[in-house]
Amino acid sequence: MEESPDVESFCQSTLFCALMDAIWQARNNTRFNNVRPSQQAVLKYAYRSCSDWYKAFDPVVLEHEGQDVVENTLLPPEQHWIMPPPGWCKINFDASFQKRSSYANIAVIGRNSDGEYLKGKVSKVRASTPGEAEALAAELAVEFAVQQHWKEVIFEGDAKRVIQACENLDAVSLWSWQPMCLNISSKLGV
Repeated sequence: MEESPDVESFCQSTLFCALMDAIWQARNNTRFNNVRPSQQAVLKYAYRSCSDWYKAFDPVVLEHEGQDVVENTLLPPEQHWIMPPPGWCKINFDASFQKRSSYANIAVIGRNSDGEYLKGKVSKVRASTPGEAEALAAELAVEFAVQQHWKEVIFEGDAKRVIQACENLDAVSLWSWQPMCLNISSKLGV
């Protein structure tokens, strides 16, 4: 029997954001994938998001005995986080953009080949578009890897256009995030 989540330990705003994200994911799965998750699956997804958030910034937190349950999740198994090869680390980066204030919160999290938290970093930066915020997050990820002296690194983010632009610098000539892509390419020797 699975233990009930201790939602009392979560910050209310974090829990609210996780619930809103879970509802949005459920809506998208219903609309685009013809998959209708149960209310329990939505709540489990929100709980796991909160748990993952706190674990990412607290390396001392003990893992739950059951680990991740793939069944009844909102995302298909192929969209779950995949561990890097032995000896490598993976840095995930992301951004949340706030148009009203022209600020973005960016974060990077490094994990080893066992999926264990290594280090992370968050920052509040000025950005004029969501794309620029994602480019700043990608730049932070690369700078973070260099600062940590990590040589075997996989970078992972959800901003496809930013990743493509960093691979092909000609594609960023009109975008406000060209300086970040140039910096990333120079640090990676691309």
